[in-house]
Amino acid sequence: MSYQVITPPTTYPVTVGDLKEHCRIDTNDDDVYLQSLIEVATSNLEAFAWRSFMTQTVEVSLDGFPCWELILPRGKVQSVTSITYIDTAGDEQTLSSAEYIVDTKSDIPRITPAYGYTWPSTQCRINAVTITIISGFGSTASSVPDAIRHAVMLLAADFYNNREGHSDLKLEAIPFGIKSLVQPYRVNQT
Repeated sequence: MSYQVITPPTTYPVTVGDLKEHCRIDTNDDDVYLQSLIEVATSNLEAFAWRSFMTQTVEVSLDGFPCWELILPRGKVQSVTSITYIDTAGDEQTLSSAEYIVDTKSDIPRITPAYGYTWPSTQCRINAVTITIISGFGSTASSVPDAIRHAVMLLAADFYNNREGHSDLKLEAIPFGIKSLVQPYRVNQT
């Protein structure tokens, strides 16, 4: 299974103003840099948590349909926009939304065939199935849990304060204390 962000979020869990206040920065000289650090910190923590924080469109590709339940990455799916597949003749088909059920309530999003339906056969090929989903907690920073917002701010501040690629100090990509804030929201990938 692979995924690709098709439409990135338009906002982030933390603003430049939030980060400047946290870091006690009084000038506007680094605003563009701080915004990029927020984006990088968000992306790193989303990868660690295996979920989208802010609303975004994600495309998931599979080599075929599973026997029954299709488990999606990027936790908290708001909706499924489409499911397309390459049929055994090599033609792209779109599955009708009446043919499948999306579990948007569970923390680990799932799709199953609707009652009376089964997954269609696909051509044996890489990325035969493509699912386009809208994922994330919501479109505003306030929809993201406070612990995640704080973790993004801490990681962005850590990047700001430790700009070198090496150090005599023991630096981690994501320090343990920040991981512990996100851990309760991490989607189990099994």
